Amino acid sequence: MTISSWVRPALSHDLSSLHIPLGLGFWETPSADELLYGTRQARLDSGGALLIVLIALGAAVAVIQPRRFSVLAGVLLATTVLVNAVMILNHPVLTELLDDEYRQRQHIARALTVTSLEGNGIVRTSNTRLGAWSSPPDVAPHYDLFHGWQYLLCGQWLIAWAGLGTFAARAGGMGRRLRWLMLWIFVGVGMSGLLGWDRLHAEYHWNRARALETQLQHEAARQSLRKALAWFPPLEQLERTWLLSGKLDCAQRRNTPQARFLLAQEWADAPASLRLVQSLEDIARLEHPTHQGQAPRRTTEEFDPVFRARDELQGAEAMLDTAHPVLDRQLARVWAEIGQHYFQRAPMVTASETGRSRYWTHFHLMAAYDAWQTALRSRPSRYDCQLLSGMVLRRTCPDRPELLEAAYLPLLEALADNAVRAQLLNFLGDAWFEAGQVNQARAYYARSYETYCLPKFINFHAQKGLGGL
Repeated sequence: MTISSWVRPALSHDLSSLHIPLGLGFWETPSADELLYGTRQARLDSGGALLIVLIALGAAVAVIQPRRFSVLAGVLLATTVLVNAVMILNHPVLTELLDDEYRQRQHIARALTVTSLEGNGIVRTSNTRLGAWSSPPDVAPHYDLFHGWQYLLCGQWLIAWAGLGTFAARAGGMGRRLRWLMLWIFVGVGMSGLLGWDRLHAEYHWNRARALETQLQHEAARQSLRKALAWFPPLEQLERTWLLSGKLDCAQRRNTPQARFLLAQEWADAPASLRLVQSLEDIARLEHPTHQGQAPRRTTEEFDPVFRARDELQGAEAMLDTAHPVLDRQLARVWAEIGQHYFQRAPMVTASETGRSRYWTHFHLMAAYDAWQTALRSRPSRYDCQLLSGMVLRRTCPDRPELLEAAYLPLLEALADNAVRAQLLNFLGDAWFEAGQVNQARAYYARSYETYCLPKFINFHAQKGLGGL
C-alpha cells in the first residue's frame, strides 16, 4: 500500500508515492506535466521513499524494543498524514492537470453519446475511475485548498490503517486510546503546516487579493497577489491566478495577456443565448447580449463565442515571447470545443447521399479533424482530441482500418480508464469488420469484452460483435 497507487487521474495511469516529490526544495522538482505524462521514475525525495525508510527503521526498533510499538505506529500515522497533505499543498498545478483530465473524460462521454458511433454507451459521465464520493471540478469550489484530496487513493487508506494500528497498540481504556490517536493526528497536521507553510502563506495573500478585488481596491489587491507569488511561485501557473490578474488588468484598462485570458474565459463560458450576439465590444459585449424587442440575428462563426475565445488567446500568446502552460491548456481546450462544433454539424454518410452532400459532410469532418490536431500540437496530452480524431478517420476512410489502428494503439497504452479503452477496441473491431477482415475484428471484440464488462455497465457492443461473428 505504501508504494502502490496514491494519485488516480481520470484517464492516465496511476501515480505511485515514489513518483511524486515532496517539493521541499532540496532537489529539483519536475513540472506537473513531467510528473503526469513524462517518464516516471522513483525519487529519493518522494513521500514513498520517506515511508519506506520509516517502516524499515520502525520494524527494526519494534523487534529490539516491542514496548515502543505504539510510538512507532503513531509516528507512521503522523508521517502518512504529512505525506498526503504535502502532496496536495506543494503540487497545485498537478491538481489542475487532474481536473483537466476529468473534463476531458466527460467530454469524451458526451461526444460518444451524441454520435451514432457510441454503441450502447459503456462510456458515461457516471462511471469514471474517481468514484462516487469525488466532486467534479465544475461543481467543487474553485479555490478549495484541499481540492486535490479526491484524487488520492491508497494514501487515504494508509491513514485509516495507521490510525487503527495506533489505536490498537496503545494500552489502556477507550479514552486513553482516543487521546493517543488524536495526539499523533495533530502532530501530523502540525508537521504538514510547517512543510506547506509557503503554500499556506501564499494562499492567505491570494485570498486577500481576491477579497480586495471585490472591494474595488485594485492596487492593494495587486500587491497582495505579488506577495502570494513571491511566497509560492507555482501559483503563477494556475488558471485562477491568471483570471484574478486579468480582472485587475481589465479594471485598470490594461492590455495584458492576463486580461485577454479573462475575456477568452468569459467567451468560452458564455451561455447559449450569447451565440446570437454580433457585438464587437470587449467588456460591454457580455453585459448586454440583446436588446428587448429585437429579433435575434443568425449567428456566424466570426461571432461565435468559442471562436472569439480562440482569437483572444492567440492575441495573448502573441504578446508573450515564449509559450505559457496556462495559455496552452486553455487554447487546446478551446480548439477541442471548435472541433466538436464542426463535428456535430456533419451528418452521417449513407449510400443514398449524393456526391455534393458527401463533400460537405467530409468538409465539416476535416475541419473538426484540423481543429483537434491543432489542439494536440498545443497539448499532446489531450486524450479526447486523439480519440475524436480517430472517429473522423473512421468516417472519412472506412476502407483503411489500419489508419484507425495506428491512431488508437498508442492511445490504448496511455489510457487507464477501462471503459474508454473498451470503447476504442469496439471501434477498431467495427473498422476491421466493415473492411471484411473478420479475424482482426473478432480479436478486438474479445479484447474489449475482457477489458470492460460489469453487471451495471454491460458491454453489449462487444457481445453483439462476437455473436455476429
